[in-house]
Amino acid sequence: MDDGGSPSDGLAPQTPVLLVDGSWRPAGDLAVGDRVVGTRESLAGDGYRHWVGTEVLARAAVAGRAHATSLVDGTRLVSGGDQGVLTARGWVPVAGTDALLTGDMLLGPGRGADRAPSAGSPVIREAAADVVVVDDLGVELPLVVLTTGAGDLVADGVVCRAGPR
Repeated sequence: MDDGGSPSDGLAPQTPVLLVDGSWRPAGDLAVGDRVVGTRESLAGDGYRHWVGTEVLARAAVAGRAHATSLVDGTRLVSGGDQGVLTARGWVPVAGTDALLTGDMLLGPGRGADRAPSAGSPVIREAAADVVVVDDLGVELPLVVLTTGAGDLVADGVVCRAGPR
């Protein structure tokens, strides 16, 4: 990595990830084969995404420039700047070009979810939280890059990319 600290994908290892059984596990403790909650585009072509169970296909430990995304519900998601998150306006990176903006609505079941969403049910805006601020923490931190069969997962209550763009 260059001295400017280029952004990268990945989540802080302590970030809780929602499993299909409704429990949460830190991203750094996930292994290939673990079943997590993700989403898929609707087969009906209606523009909605629907909840699915998906498998972790790969994981890697990297170092990357850390950013903290603070939400109105108190969630503080620490990730690399290139980490994609699902907003009401589509997928956007946490930092950089076309990045998250104050007031963007992030989609997900919320960090207080005590069970996994029902498979096949739509991802709805009511379960979203607005972005208060995204801070560049100015340091490189260990990050975990996860790849799932669905290409995303629920991290700290927010739908995050987990695979190739």
